[in-house]
Amino acid sequence: MWKLVFVLLMSAALQALPAYAQEAAVVTGDMDVRALLRKAQGGDAMASYALGYDYQTGSGGVRQDYVQALNWYKESAKQAYVPAEVNLANMYATGMGTEQDTATAARWYYSAALTGQPVAENALANLYYTGDGVPKDLKKAFEYYSRAQKHGSIDAAKHLGDMYLNGEAYDEKGARLPANDAEAVKWYMMAAKRGNAGAQRQIAQLEKDGRAGSLKGGIAELYKSAATKGDANAQYNLGHLYETGAEGVTADMGTALKWYRRAANQGQPDAQDALGHAYFEGKGIAQDYPSAWFWFTLAATNSKKETYSSDRDLAALKLTPEQISVGQEQIQAFKAQPESAGQP
Repeated sequence: MWKLVFVLLMSAALQALPAYAQEAAVVTGDMDVRALLRKAQGGDAMASYALGYDYQTGSGGVRQDYVQALNWYKESAKQAYVPAEVNLANMYATGMGTEQDTATAARWYYSAALTGQPVAENALANLYYTGDGVPKDLKKAFEYYSRAQKHGSIDAAKHLGDMYLNGEAYDEKGARLPANDAEAVKWYMMAAKRGNAGAQRQIAQLEKDGRAGSLKGGIAELYKSAATKGDANAQYNLGHLYETGAEGVTADMGTALKWYRRAANQGQPDAQDALGHAYFEGKGIAQDYPSAWFWFTLAATNSKKETYSSDRDLAALKLTPEQISVGQEQIQAFKAQPESAGQP
């Protein structure tokens, strides 16, 4: 059985570790759990890691057991096996098989980061950026994002763009730098070209705001790339381009509605309001006041924009008390369904 490195997601996407997956597969191969257990009990770090993976995922002939996974990852991590250190840190960070403990997670991320492991470096940078489990330290966050990017982390490149955009970057002497749109765009482009939806959306927004320097065109393409990966904000923005025919896009209300609906189903309030308007006005779809009220109400619930509340109240004037009662039941039953999106 090929043992994959199981890397959980926290606030930012973490990347897989294919090199470690291959290494573990060579050693463990199709070994059954009893043989694996004997090797692990004999002190084999990779076998301990493989057992941890099996228990975490419920594969390899064992039942899913996060506590067992945590224990076997610990045995492997104690021997400085880097994939186990990363997965152990992820379990502490997310409270899987144990109480959530970001301070302990940070210590294991740090141990793995000492080897230049990009997932650990990026995760440690996230903790320093937010001050979760470690003292908030933007300088250290920038340092670890820079290391992670050099070692291949796409997410870290996106985060570097954020820090340059927000005036949170540092020079080689440790002095804080002012906000720099051009430098932010450079890092966003690096991440966007490798499929990071958040970076794609940021570039598109900067270009739309006239802050992307010499970057020309491509807003629709960037939004589409991020939208197809499940990014709800990009889906809404792409829908708006199709509705208005802006940025060289041929107006197509049917396509706009498709993207609005995908974003709205994820809980994106702007898309919910746009979908409400389509139903209220009968734009590209049959006029339907109850559906308009439904989407306007969700938008008003998920956003503080006063116009969304006004839209809801206007649609309510078109409904009977019975229709509002049915709509309220539908609102209570609605659950946002996030797609698999590129992050933060």
